[in-house]
Amino acid sequence: MSSLLQDIRYAIRTLAKSPGFAAIAVLTLALGIGANTAIFSVIDATLLKPLPYPNTDRLVLVWQTYGGNGPDNINIVSALNMMDVRKQNTVLESMGWFDSAGKGYNLALGDQPERVSGVRVTASFFDVLGVKPLLGRTFSPEEETVGRDHEVVLSYPLWQRRFAGDPAALGKQIPIDGESYTVIGVMPPTFEFQFWSRARELWVPAGYTNNDLTDRGSNSFVAIGRLKPGVTLEQAKAEMNTIGLRLAKQYPKDDENMSVTVMPLAEFGMTDLKTTLWALLAAVGFVLLIACVNVANLLLARGAARQRELAIRSALGATRRRIVRQLITESLLLGFLGGVAGIIVASFALNLATPLLPTDLKYLPFRHIGAISIDGRVFIFALALSCLTGVLFGLAPALSTRNQIIDPLKEGAGRGLTSVGGNRLRHALVAGEVALALIVLAGAALMIDSMSRLLGVNPGLNPKNVLTMDVSTTQENLYVGPPTDEQFCQQLTQRLGAIPGVVSVGAVSHLPIAGGSAGRGFTIEGRPEPKQEPGGGYGVACPNFFRTMGIPMVEGREFTDADTVNSAGVVVMNEAMAHRFWPNGGA
Repeated sequence: MSSLLQDIRYAIRTLAKSPGFAAIAVLTLALGIGANTAIFSVIDATLLKPLPYPNTDRLVLVWQTYGGNGPDNINIVSALNMMDVRKQNTVLESMGWFDSAGKGYNLALGDQPERVSGVRVTASFFDVLGVKPLLGRTFSPEEETVGRDHEVVLSYPLWQRRFAGDPAALGKQIPIDGESYTVIGVMPPTFEFQFWSRARELWVPAGYTNNDLTDRGSNSFVAIGRLKPGVTLEQAKAEMNTIGLRLAKQYPKDDENMSVTVMPLAEFGMTDLKTTLWALLAAVGFVLLIACVNVANLLLARGAARQRELAIRSALGATRRRIVRQLITESLLLGFLGGVAGIIVASFALNLATPLLPTDLKYLPFRHIGAISIDGRVFIFALALSCLTGVLFGLAPALSTRNQIIDPLKEGAGRGLTSVGGNRLRHALVAGEVALALIVLAGAALMIDSMSRLLGVNPGLNPKNVLTMDVSTTQENLYVGPPTDEQFCQQLTQRLGAIPGVVSVGAVSHLPIAGGSAGRGFTIEGRPEPKQEPGGGYGVACPNFFRTMGIPMVEGREFTDADTVNSAGVVVMNEAMAHRFWPNGGA
């Protein structure tokens, strides 16, 4: 231990004599280690940390599939089909489902009304996840019925924010969407649930609609189950497929070509993200290798100037092993300093980059990653990376030393001696550095080319100077058909249009390209009814929506104020639908 401390003290004194060299080496390493630490912190928060539920390896999503059980064919489920699946299966310990879309709820407490993100869930939802409330209880099966579904479970942040953490909130009647709900429970602070959106802050019973309980084609839920102990994923898939085929045969009108499958909860929505993040880590890994080669070259050049010093130490009895250990200690000290600086660089990078992260990364399903930061796991990674880096760039210069005494001592005090082997090693390092740089540059060029191609794609709309905002209403018909309030679109247009600078106002239930959509089946007048009713994604729009978004009308007209719930039904379709069902024109 005393010799190690002696090596460290000598390394500090040696680096202090060459502050310029030390600063360049530490800065070079800081950039490489910082980039790797920042990317690893994102990977750790999104891919490596387990889901915040007990025994997550047994949690699965249950999907309806059409045309095969592959990931491209999965679909949200209907309540009626899932009720049958829950009764008939023998592989799931428990099963529940929640509304795939969720919604915003108007919470009108005191003089500060608030829009709160919430979701409808079955009574078994919390039990499947294995989460117990901090206070009170969750829902009972009887409360899933419309008319008895006016209970609410609050998230811990909402309870703290609007009720100051008062346990007396249990049993209180609170106004939600203009109706009275009873607070029956508060979830613990560790429970954060989201599904492709911000974390939910309240939960209400499923409250099945007439469609939910009469139409097996009304797919509006996401089902989740917990496997029984000892049941494998393949066993579950086989049984679910059998049940799905049985339902398709029993209900051919709504479930034709349908099957049922399961997938691990932790894998949902992560495939493309895994590929992207690991590829990004590999790219910054090459950057770190280049930094290591740079520092190794600096050490080799510095080692040539230290040959006289090393020769004197050898003449005084220092073994080659002792000298190599000293040089490795110096490189480890540089690596440690570079790691400390790298953590600082990574922290600044994350603070700047986190607000710019895409929505799909911020709102991963069933995860709430919050603000990505340098935690204990990331710190250990950075420390291990620093040590590995120190050994990596310090090993080559250390092994290039020789117990040469006479030749270096013959040289003048101001001259260094570089061996033939040392020169060859430096040349090899330079060649390796160039090769690594070419790999990184080639990858960057391909990425730039891909981005250029993506930016060159015509999205079919003009987003320039278009601002969006969410407008929520208790009128559910606004999302599924013409608004029952015929003045809604007119009032929205008048009030927003009166704002200085606004030249056009439109509204739509689902923004283009944003990812959300609804789906409905349809029939075509004058054509025989097909075995399976065709369907498509749709949105409900106010007049001037297409003009506001800069979407050109290829043929026909867009909606007007005369298109109301009491007028003849009209629809605007895209070219893809027109070409598919009317290939010869005349749509």
